[in-house]
Amino acid sequence: MYIIYIRYLMLVFCLTNTTAVEVEEMPADHPQVYTMKPPVNKHPRDYTEADLQGLFDQWEANDDPLDPDEIEGWRKPPPLDLNLLKVHTSEQASRIIKKDREMKLFVKFDPKMSRAEIDDLTNIWLMRFFNNHIVSKRRFSQEKEVEFLFIEGSQAWDAYHFVMDQDEVYEVMLEGNKYKGKAQLQCIRLFLCVNNTIVELVFYGIALIMVDITTAVMLNTSVILGGFTSLLDEQSVALQVYALENLDNLVPSFWHEIADCVSRIEELYEDENFPRRKLAALLASKVYYYLGIYKEALKYALYAEELFDVKIHSEYSETIVAIAIDEYIKLRNVEKQSERVGQDWRKNNYDRDKVEERRARIMKQKIKANRNKRKLNIKKEELEKPKNDEEEDRKNIEAALDKDCESEAITDPRLEAVINRMFDRCFAECEFKQIVGIALETRRIDMLNKALIESEDTVELATYCAKCAVQFVQNRTYRNEVFHHLVELCSSSPLLDYNTLCQCLLYLENPQQAVDCLKKMLVGSKESILAAYQIAFDLFDSASHQYLTGMLKCISPSEVEEKSDKTNVENSDSKNKPKEENAKSEEELQLEPLRRILSGELTIFAHMQFLIKNNRADLQILKNIKDTVRSSVCHTATVIANGIMYCGTTCDDFLRNNVDWVSKANNWSKFSAVASLGVIHKGHETEATRLLESYLPKDVVSATSSGYLEAGGFYALGLIHAGHGNETLFARLQRELNSTNNEVLRHGLCLGFGVAALGSLRADLCDDLRTILFQDEAVAAEAAGIGIGLILAGSLDYEVFKEMYMCATDTQHEKIQRGICVGIACIAFGRMEQANSWADELLKDQNPILRRAGVYTLAMAYCGSGNTNVVGRLLHLSVSDVNDDVRRAAVSSIGFVMSRNPTACPQLVSLLMESYNPNLRYGAAIALGVSCIASGLREAIALLEPMLDDTVNYVRQGALIAMAMVLMQHNECTAPKVKDFREKLMKIIGDKHEDVISKFGAIIAHGLLDAGGRNVTVSIIGRNENVSMITAIGLLVFLQSWYWFPLAHFISLALQPSCLIGLNSDLKMPNMTFISNAKPSTYAYPPQIVEKQAKNPEKVVAAVLSYTHKSRRREREKQAKQQEQEEKMDVDEAAVNKNKDKDVPDAAATATQATPAIPVESSTPAVENVPSVDKNVAETAEPKAAATPGDTTTTTAAPATTDTVATTTSAAAVGTGDAEAENKPAVVEPEPTFDTLNNPARVTKLQLKVMTMPDDSNFIPIKPITHGGIILMNEKSAEVAVDFVEEVKANVALGDEEAEPTAPSPFDYFIENESNGQNQEQTQTDNTSAATQ
Repeated sequence: MYIIYIRYLMLVFCLTNTTAVEVEEMPADHPQVYTMKPPVNKHPRDYTEADLQGLFDQWEANDDPLDPDEIEGWRKPPPLDLNLLKVHTSEQASRIIKKDREMKLFVKFDPKMSRAEIDDLTNIWLMRFFNNHIVSKRRFSQEKEVEFLFIEGSQAWDAYHFVMDQDEVYEVMLEGNKYKGKAQLQCIRLFLCVNNTIVELVFYGIALIMVDITTAVMLNTSVILGGFTSLLDEQSVALQVYALENLDNLVPSFWHEIADCVSRIEELYEDENFPRRKLAALLASKVYYYLGIYKEALKYALYAEELFDVKIHSEYSETIVAIAIDEYIKLRNVEKQSERVGQDWRKNNYDRDKVEERRARIMKQKIKANRNKRKLNIKKEELEKPKNDEEEDRKNIEAALDKDCESEAITDPRLEAVINRMFDRCFAECEFKQIVGIALETRRIDMLNKALIESEDTVELATYCAKCAVQFVQNRTYRNEVFHHLVELCSSSPLLDYNTLCQCLLYLENPQQAVDCLKKMLVGSKESILAAYQIAFDLFDSASHQYLTGMLKCISPSEVEEKSDKTNVENSDSKNKPKEENAKSEEELQLEPLRRILSGELTIFAHMQFLIKNNRADLQILKNIKDTVRSSVCHTATVIANGIMYCGTTCDDFLRNNVDWVSKANNWSKFSAVASLGVIHKGHETEATRLLESYLPKDVVSATSSGYLEAGGFYALGLIHAGHGNETLFARLQRELNSTNNEVLRHGLCLGFGVAALGSLRADLCDDLRTILFQDEAVAAEAAGIGIGLILAGSLDYEVFKEMYMCATDTQHEKIQRGICVGIACIAFGRMEQANSWADELLKDQNPILRRAGVYTLAMAYCGSGNTNVVGRLLHLSVSDVNDDVRRAAVSSIGFVMSRNPTACPQLVSLLMESYNPNLRYGAAIALGVSCIASGLREAIALLEPMLDDTVNYVRQGALIAMAMVLMQHNECTAPKVKDFREKLMKIIGDKHEDVISKFGAIIAHGLLDAGGRNVTVSIIGRNENVSMITAIGLLVFLQSWYWFPLAHFISLALQPSCLIGLNSDLKMPNMTFISNAKPSTYAYPPQIVEKQAKNPEKVVAAVLSYTHKSRRREREKQAKQQEQEEKMDVDEAAVNKNKDKDVPDAAATATQATPAIPVESSTPAVENVPSVDKNVAETAEPKAAATPGDTTTTTAAPATTDTVATTTSAAAVGTGDAEAENKPAVVEPEPTFDTLNNPARVTKLQLKVMTMPDDSNFIPIKPITHGGIILMNEKSAEVAVDFVEEVKANVALGDEEAEPTAPSPFDYFIENESNGQNQEQTQTDNTSAATQ
């Protein structure tokens, strides 16, 4: 104490004798000391802490330097044993830290107290502190706030506990932490107790408990936190380490307070001499994580290295690991030179950041050098100016950076270490599926192989790996590399998974090895054989024409050539001819079923049987449309809709029953009408030639013929054989193409060529079409460009691309350019990054049609991939290109790219649907229709619904078509908007003021809703998670109906049966059932439209005067008396007396029925409810009864009329009973919770997830029936008799001689051998049936 007192006296002496202190300039080598002048005219008692500190600095600056031993004992605090801090509580640890240090305690008192009262109270407290040996001082900092200064900081905690127990204290602040006093808590209590209800008192008690608990917890932790954060500023390394260790535990709850000192934590990490740098980095990473700055959090987590433990399952570690994986994926993609997009990203982002960082560092060094030169008194004109060397520095830095990037790996080794530790964690926890996902995304084939080898279930994991590679890998080269590793692994594994192996070989385009796998399976057990058949069916659904042809050649080359003769039969009597069985080896017989499957014979037959059996198309819809439309555009649309509605059902009744109406079509409409027959008879390949025989030319088209019918016939022929053409068909098309000069006929031939040979990659066929393309005929060359693209779909033939590109630039016909545009897009199908160079070249062209070709190239190349880079590029084109056609195509192409993830598409195009540009709105609607097709997605419906009333006609057309796509195969249960939409369509079609373009869209939409007899759907993603080439191309060409309406028939390529078909080991369709675990109404067919019968005007009964009525009655009575007299003349008196009691009543009854005027008066109450129609019937029977007296007809007609009246009366009575029953509440039977479906069954995509097999079924499916399609069934017991589904014949009318005869008109007949009563009964029955007909 005496040392402090001496210092104080010396300070007072200096202040009293010194008025100003001049700061002398120190030498350069002298340590820099910051001094300040003392305040002027200020009393020493009013000096602040800063003033006193400045005086201390001046005093020490003027003193002589002390000896090292004196400095060691005077300035350094005594060493602190950190082991003591670990054994005490947090408060005691803080007491030790604050020992021999000053601490301040701020106390705020109750606002009701006066300053005098506070002064008296604090004086008493000071006395109490003094009595307890606590040295303290007091001063008023504010009116109601007092500051206590404790010389010994550890004693501040005792004072704190004393102050918190006082009732007058409102708030206390210690080390920056505020605590509520009893006065403040009392205010809360008074506020809560204003209304003294029981409920409020309960909540009041709960609130007080929560306040006390929260106060206690915050008090303890805040006190600890304040001590730990203050330790970071200490000079002792041990204290800093201790603070970091404890703050690391408190950061999840108090990160917001620790964030204030995050800069100090970063300084500790940057200090290379600090021993726990990694701990500081980990703490900084956690603080930045809770602040939401994930980039910095990852950065410091990598600096922490092994301290960042990925094995801890916490939110922080999981999030940082996920961010690290994403960053690692980006860097790994950049390293792959095959991706040009990745290289561009590297140059534009990674190098630029690094260059700027290097440049900033060099500029700082130059500024520092200039400062040193200034100190050495170098002239200013000799100084280097950074601005002059900026360009030179830029070049040098970029050159050095490029050299560094070439020699060093871009991936941070610390980041790779984190990923490796993550893999180790997954291996330890046996999370092999997670390993597969991370390995695929990070391109770590080594980890993928390790996971597949160490997994217990290699087969399942390999299947999962192949599925993930198809869905998520967006680089074709890398995906093929993954499939190569899977093939090698599956081939060497003892447990072979042939299904996964064959799917991998499909993507690798290796048909030979796939056939070898199937042959191995055919040698095994019955289950193995059925599995081979199932794989073959799956390959037929997924593979291209060229791949299937390659497999057939590997099975038996000779069989491929004979296939055409067996599938395309020219004579209908060929079925009746006996099959010549050649001597075949056992192996050939074993491969025969496989050949039939891969050739498509069985699949096409099964699908056609399903569509014919389950045809539920509503013919009344087409009749209503036909009766409503008046324009030629709507006439054409109705014909197209008819083809879509009956696609594959072979039912062409509408066209045959309305021949006169259809014949009104002219020119290209006639061409489209004939082509619609190919849509209706799709798959009916055996009778294709005979169906179209009347439209196809016999030899050569005559010069006088326009060729529209013949061209439509060839187009229809190609649609029937879509993707499955044979050599006989190709030979005929080639012969016709080379022998005709008719441009219209060539157009149909080129389209038929392209559709039939879709994906076959036949170079010889392309040569013929290339010849027509270069002849520069607008109509024929357009179809030739499309046909070449269809034949070479997915080939990425660069030579063909160059030829078509040159042709498009040389020609002046826009039709040819549009055909080439579609053709180039088809050639690039599924090639992903390999087609980027094509798209880049096309998008740079000045011709908008070729730029649109570049857009479609991106759409087809990345179809179903969901690539975000491509989507971003398309969105940029949709708002930046100057041509509306390009912008519309760019938006619609988003639907193709996002077809695998339909829920994401509405978010992407939602803003574009509100664009001022109608072309963008149309494209957005089509994008929704393509991506969300047959999904019934509510978000898509909500976006499309307002567009149905758009102000632009073609926008309404696109919205109608898109809405129909989304609502395909949905009823009111799965999509309640279906009913309103159907009513909207009929309203648009019937509205005389509606635009023709909108009506065209509404009619096509009706066809899509009921497509294929309501039994087909559209899905770009197949059942095996592959992208269906024929579906995607069919939709793309269908959208070109914007320019050329006959291309609308291409939608038939995308239509696929939504069926569930079971086949046994003999590849036959047995009678079996499936269980749908849903109410029948959930997935039922939409109801049929009931034909509205025309209301006939009711006949008004003529008024009859009473006088006339009486005169007629007297006349009838007179005639009756005369008749009786005539009869009595021919009969003996004895006979007359004998018949008085018998025949007179009969005569009276006869008279009563023969003359209805009499009984109407006498029996009015009895027949009061008889309808007027029945009265008319009775009146019409009256003249027959009274026509010829004494005739046999009269005798038989009378009882018949009696029965008629009686029947009418009884019917009226029944009707009255029904009316009474309607007033009573009807008893509704509850709907069953499941439904039984017969084989083949119509099962929608949504219904598949609820499908199961019956428990008592004798069949076991080879794969789960939830996949849908054709499923092979294995029989549980061979002893159970199996009956098969009856085969139905196609609805084909081949000629008048085979037409069904019409039913004869109704007539009466009598049997002479029968009695009179039987004749009368038979006559009555015939009359009743005739009336019904």
